[in-house]
Amino acid sequence: MVDATKEEEVKNLIKTIVDTYGKLDVLVNNSAIAGEAKYFAQTSPNNMRNMVETNIMGVYYGMRYALLEMLKVGSGSIVNLASIAGLNGIPFAGEYGATKHAVVGMTKGAAIEYATSGIRINAVAPGAILTDILKEAIESGAVTKETLEEKTFRHGRRYC
Repeated sequence: MVDATKEEEVKNLIKTIVDTYGKLDVLVNNSAIAGEAKYFAQTSPNNMRNMVETNIMGVYYGMRYALLEMLKVGSGSIVNLASIAGLNGIPFAGEYGATKHAVVGMTKGAAIEYATSGIRINAVAPGAILTDILKEAIESGAVTKETLEEKTFRHGRRYC
């Protein structure tokens, strides 16, 4: 198990993979934690910091060290997990949406930079998933299933 917020752990994982298998073909960046399902002004700065460290820096570390190895062989593929919240926002998830916007931005920028290097970089932006945090938000009335479905299906064909 690797803590995505620890740069050295991510770097060592990539090194171990390359040492074991000779190269790194694919990286799936699925590093994320959720917000507090509150109005933005009621959220805590510490929660935001933790989300930035996990959702943004964790993805950054994975991309950085994977790219350094993929460049050596001239090929590879990186898939980053974004979210529909990173494309158009979701109520009571402003912090989360901000971090997933960052993932979309990193993905687009790096995809353009490395397009001619044989490295593909894409993002997947799933819609809402009925986690405990989302169940709590629905039960509290903070968000409705209909609102989530509307945002998901209305923007379900957008790509990063």
